[in-house]
Amino acid sequence: MRERDALQETNRRLEHLIAELNQVLHGKRSEKLNDDERQLAFEDLETALADLGRASHP
Repeated sequence: MRERDALQETNRRLEHLIAELNQVLHGKRSEKLNDDERQLAFEDLETALADLGRASHP
């Protein structure tokens, strides 16, 4: 039961990160990021994914 709950929480976090990334990549022109901001968003995503990986595999 705990493992299932942890996996569901991980899935929710990943879905949220994907939604944010889609907004960055495909948002309205006024909402799109320049190259440096886009790179930072990808780095933030990589960090979040690494954090999730560590949390789900202690």
